[in-house]
Amino acid sequence: MNRKNAVLFLVTSPVVELIDSEIKKRFGIERSVNIIKDITIKTYSKIKNNDDYMLLIAYFSSKKFPDLRWLDSYEPGYLDISGLDYQSAVFKSSDYAFRMGAEKVVLINPLCPFIEKVDIVAAFSNIKEKQIVIGHASNGGIYLFGSNNETFKVLSFHSPIDDSDFDETLDKAKKNRYLIFEMEPKFIIKDDDSLRKWLESPDFSDNIKIDQQHDHKPHKKKTKDTHHHEYTQDDKTTN
Repeated sequence: MNRKNAVLFLVTSPVVELIDSEIKKRFGIERSVNIIKDITIKTYSKIKNNDDYMLLIAYFSSKKFPDLRWLDSYEPGYLDISGLDYQSAVFKSSDYAFRMGAEKVVLINPLCPFIEKVDIVAAFSNIKEKQIVIGHASNGGIYLFGSNNETFKVLSFHSPIDDSDFDETLDKAKKNRYLIFEMEPKFIIKDDDSLRKWLESPDFSDNIKIDQQHDHKPHKKKTKDTHHHEYTQDDKTTN
């Protein structure tokens, strides 16, 4: 394992009270829990177990899920970030990684199941002394950010779905005269449109299909995942 390269992965416990309020508005309160849980599990499966970097998980824990057995049966260790806002949690996690000996850090958005290990390796290779790496989500926000200890300060990451984070980060990088390497755009799962695009993509498991056998109820659309959760669009509620 290359401990000079660290991947940061911030995980939110899949409980209603910890899910971002904007996500709950977009998906519905109870529905958002299943969706965020399954997307996080899928993204995690893409980035774990790699000799090119060490994986640092930072966790917003809950009483219902005090550990990460819901994410991985091997119950990986984690850095506790409970009680922090998202931006503070990101900087606490990066500071910990650099103090552990990492020279380069790549932050992965947990709501980007399109990420591949080859993307992460490419990000590490393009982090330079005065150059950051950024992955712009084509539907707004950041899906990946890479830097060294000095340049990490320019990152704005207020939440996994914040549209303003990309522009704020670029502005700060330019003001500091840092070079910027942009990765190929990818989607973040942040609303029903991006969720459907993921479910219909080749990246999604073949045994998970959108249920379209309900022409007699065209207003009701269901999708199912491997954990038997139903993503039902007409049961959305907001708080």
